[in-house]
Amino acid sequence: MEVEDFIADYYLTSKWQDMYRHGLQPVNGPKFWTFSDGDIIEAPPYKRPPGRPKGKARIKGVMESPKKRKKHPETKVSRKRREMHCGLCGEKGHNSRKCLHESEENRVKRKRIKEGLASEEAQACEETQASEYVQETQAQQEQGPSTRAQTSQPGSDD
Repeated sequence: MEVEDFIADYYLTSKWQDMYRHGLQPVNGPKFWTFSDGDIIEAPPYKRPPGRPKGKARIKGVMESPKKRKKHPETKVSRKRREMHCGLCGEKGHNSRKCLHESEENRVKRKRIKEGLASEEAQACEETQASEYVQETQAQQEQGPSTRAQTSQPGSDD
């Protein structure tokens, strides 16, 4: 069996050449058409598609471009060709984390400082909270017993 056996004759070049050998004849205009008494064909009813509707696009001015283009596209640098610079040595091609010119000592120092700041802040916060608590308890002891427990509260039957 050949593949050509499964192809219809209408797709053969010789067939459509025979069809169009005499050329296309023009059709009379709509005022010469004959109308039938059958039903008028109408467009199908509109079905609202699911999802949020798209907003209507505003009519752009004559001098406004269809796309928002910059006047000077050559001044814009694409991300692909942007080269990073190191903050420590200023060279191209790497950033401060991967700087080869930075000594191991400086790298360790920066790490310690970063960790140290976090722990120092936590310690300072704990110390201030503790000192505030001590000051409150000392003030309460100097005042004596709480007067709130001695007064009767409204709504309670003593």
